[in-house]
Amino acid sequence: MLSILLIPIIIKTLSRNSLLSFLFLFLLIFYKKFFNRKKFPSYVLILIIVFPWIFLISYFILINSSFMENFNFLVSEGKSLTSRLEVWKFGVETFLNNPIIGNYIQVIEYKFQQLHNTGIDICAKYGIVIYFIFVILNYQIINIINQNKLNKSQSLALCCFLTVFIQGVFEAGIYSGYLGLDYLIGGFIIIGRGVNKIEK
Repeated sequence: MLSILLIPIIIKTLSRNSLLSFLFLFLLIFYKKFFNRKKFPSYVLILIIVFPWIFLISYFILINSSFMENFNFLVSEGKSLTSRLEVWKFGVETFLNNPIIGNYIQVIEYKFQQLHNTGIDICAKYGIVIYFIFVILNYQIINIINQNKLNKSQSLALCCFLTVFIQGVFEAGIYSGYLGLDYLIGGFIIIGRGVNKIEK
């Protein structure tokens, strides 16, 4: 009920991160209900984890196309559709110059200290090897939960848990001091309630 009441507030803020996360949460719930799926396929989990990179690549491809005009309603004072472009370009250039181990010092000395996208933030700071470890580790954690028989509240908590990775599109939130870490912990607590009663 509270979530329903928050919908008008989320829309009025024009927060792109909140709107995108809410849309994905709705799609995840719809997917489970409409297709009557007890578990998410492995490829869906992996796509969600790497979605910040998928979005970033798509953004660079479409930024100069007429397609972007469809999102002009998201433009607000001080926040254009290209407001993240400078920091993302810096992140990509840093990563391409140091693809294996990244350049942590260069990133934290940058004026924003975090690169507003989980994928490029990890790659630019630590390199592609650490990013692959990040993907594999998070996939294994999520899949352990996903393979269990979850009740309705736990299934909803898992969907919310996955949505935190979608928030990584506009914020390097999970590992850069944003609320994402709090949401992850909260999701773990909710999913873990009654875990001894879950049938495998």
